[in-house]
Amino acid sequence: METRERSEGPGWTSSGINESYSNFNSCSQTVENLTDSYSMPSVGSFRTMRDVITPHFHRRVAAGEVIFSPMQTTYEEAFHEPGNGCTRVSTATLSPCGFHPTLRDKHWIGTNLYDRDSRGVIVPSSGIIDAAEKDDLLAESSTKVNSSRCRSDNDLFESLAEINKAVATLPDLLKAVRGIVGRPTPLMRTQSLAQAWLIYRYGVTPLIGDIEGVIKGLKKKTGLQRITSRAGFPSILEQVMSKKTITGSTGGIVVDELLVHELQLRVMSLDEINATPFHNVGFSPKSLITLPWELVPYSFVVDWFANVGDFIGSMVPDINCKQLGSCYTMLDRISYFLTAGSDFSVPGWNVGATSSGSYTYRSIVKRRVVGPLQNRLVVRKDFHFSNVKRSLDALSLLLQKIK
Repeated sequence: METRERSEGPGWTSSGINESYSNFNSCSQTVENLTDSYSMPSVGSFRTMRDVITPHFHRRVAAGEVIFSPMQTTYEEAFHEPGNGCTRVSTATLSPCGFHPTLRDKHWIGTNLYDRDSRGVIVPSSGIIDAAEKDDLLAESSTKVNSSRCRSDNDLFESLAEINKAVATLPDLLKAVRGIVGRPTPLMRTQSLAQAWLIYRYGVTPLIGDIEGVIKGLKKKTGLQRITSRAGFPSILEQVMSKKTITGSTGGIVVDELLVHELQLRVMSLDEINATPFHNVGFSPKSLITLPWELVPYSFVVDWFANVGDFIGSMVPDINCKQLGSCYTMLDRISYFLTAGSDFSVPGWNVGATSSGSYTYRSIVKRRVVGPLQNRLVVRKDFHFSNVKRSLDALSLLLQKIK
């Protein structure tokens, strides 16, 4: 296979020249003098793509071959609004004319505080989500995919193992409802409400789901089937706001910084299995082997915080299952905003006119990596307590333990 790289875009050009002026340095100077000039940061956009050329790709795919190809695309863009520079006026006067020495920048000088790369572009030193955190996110998603490979959508082994609890669901639910209506104290009434919620969530809802799963499973095709297992994080968004200050001989400026990092991660595995009616309705070998963990009291609570259940499932051999390929796709979207904050002066000088301006840099990097998926035990990135059902579950469990 041959690797190829393509690129497009106007590239990078300087956003212009900034100039500094002074006036009234003497009684005879009544016209501004140019004291300094320099290039401002580069702007523009550029896109690159690197992928692999697979010989006879379309013919091989048409013949039923599964091909996973690595790929990376990078898009960058930068914008600069030079705005207006700051004017500073000396509080001292020239004798005998009474002029006040004045310093002025034509454009905002905030971008001077930052290093530029070889293209003249201001880029952040790094994103907010570092490599170690990305690796943990990838491990969590990969382990989940490996655990879910070749499983039935339904899990009747667990349902049958807890059939006694399922049969007792209705009487317990009616008892909890009576407790809500008839209990004299607020605490006992609240505990009954918590019990009713847990019975509904972990008794009634799974039972209804099992019935629906069996009905759908009976309608599924049997024989060799290709199934895809997926996991990932649709969007993780983090941002940091900060300020940067520089002080000179006559005053200084403050730059407002905003760094936004969005990460999207998708992991998938394509497998071929011999689907039987038993598998389709909910009896898969992997579910049977991992059943002991599911029957451990409060194992689901442990799985809220760490991927223990997924890790156990990922270590189970996949029986009657052939993996055709696996990969993950990671997208990093970084936005970096620099905006004119405030201007200030040192004793002996005043700010005559404030500056304005901004600089924006954005990058989007998308990678598709092909190969085996890792299995690792990790603490979950998100405990999902922002989810209403998860929060009610946790609160109900706590209330059940209050004496």
